[in-house]
Amino acid sequence: MTIQLDEIYQLSYLARDLEPNQYSPNSIDKTKYIVNVNNLLPFDDIISKFVSNNFVILKLDSDEYFKNNILSELSKIFGKMIEQTPAKDSIVYNIESSRSNKTSTKNNTYQPLHSDGNFKPNPPKIIALQCLQHSELGGYTKLVYARKIYNFVKDTSPSELENLFDINGIKFYRKDRNSKKLKIIEYNKPIFYRLENNRFGISFNPMMSRIESTKEIEDIYREISKFASEPKNQLTFQLRKDEILIVDNFSLLHARTEFPEDGGRLLRRAWYDGESNYDLNLGFLP
Repeated sequence: MTIQLDEIYQLSYLARDLEPNQYSPNSIDKTKYIVNVNNLLPFDDIISKFVSNNFVILKLDSDEYFKNNILSELSKIFGKMIEQTPAKDSIVYNIESSRSNKTSTKNNTYQPLHSDGNFKPNPPKIIALQCLQHSELGGYTKLVYARKIYNFVKDTSPSELENLFDINGIKFYRKDRNSKKLKIIEYNKPIFYRLENNRFGISFNPMMSRIESTKEIEDIYREISKFASEPKNQLTFQLRKDEILIVDNFSLLHARTEFPEDGGRLLRRAWYDGESNYDLNLGFLP
């Protein structure tokens, strides 16, 4: 059985359709997730909020040198920075609206809920998004806890839950952005991973050419998309200039609402391997 691209995007855009005011959606008070940062990293405060919430927002009040180098500095907490795709020569990738490059990270339209790098053999455990310039309209961040999704599947389709851990359960087809010719990459991934200490992780990305699996798993994939698209299951806020969102990529899906093409929104993204000297409690407990 196959879910074709058009249907995947239709499912993924449920969040957009359920909340049509993409430029100014209902948002939370993000204050309790913020750590203020000067020219030194407050290690304990950052780790405490990250572990408590599976994400943290850093608010920078520092000089330009520190702002330019903070993504590298964060590797002292979150592990080694790792190479991204489609970035070839840099481990930091700019996310902005481009008239000539309309990939999922280079446009201003709604970006569906997903985890990063699930096409890589070893996806990033932690992602950081540094806002260099926000759009006055739109460009809001949405987060959905994987634990909520897991419990939803456990309650609604308990007999299929174990199949979502099968490494060969779902086959994805994705365009290779690094190839000059039209090339499709095939790879298999489960929706849920088993991590250390009885914790689980999620791998979910509907921005593919197509997805193949059994009818039962594809039905669950659709139901997960619908569940995650409900605003009541999301945390929504706007990441503003001089703020950095750091997310446990195994514990949360993230998305972005639409913003004007000339909105000027510019972010820098970094991926980390999560091999840290600190106990970050990555993933979630069922």
